[in-house]
Amino acid sequence: MEKKKEEKKKEEKKKEEEIKICVAGDSKTGKTKFIKRITNDQFDNSYKQTRVSEFGFKAVVRKGIVYKVQLWDLPGQDINANQAKLFSKDADGLIFVADSTNKDTLEK
Repeated sequence: MEKKKEEKKKEEKKKEEEIKICVAGDSKTGKTKFIKRITNDQFDNSYKQTRVSEFGFKAVVRKGIVYKVQLWDLPGQDINANQAKLFSKDADGLIFVADSTNKDTLEK
């Protein structure tokens, strides 16, 4: 009986996955707005510079598995290589955000 309980707990744990995704791009490309839109269903047209890395959470259910997605908002201003490594450590993916009206944000 005890073994069945342990197996059931293992199955329940398997039904959750954590995913860390870094959102990177140049300053003023809309990274923070993108994250807030996905995580809070909000959109704010004002601009506030991200000085340090921030993150938001979104739970997504697909085929019975709960994916707990962490979206990390990386600062758009130039950050050094050590900071970039720290922020993106253990990341499962990257979303690159660019401003389609500003060609320079695609060329860096």
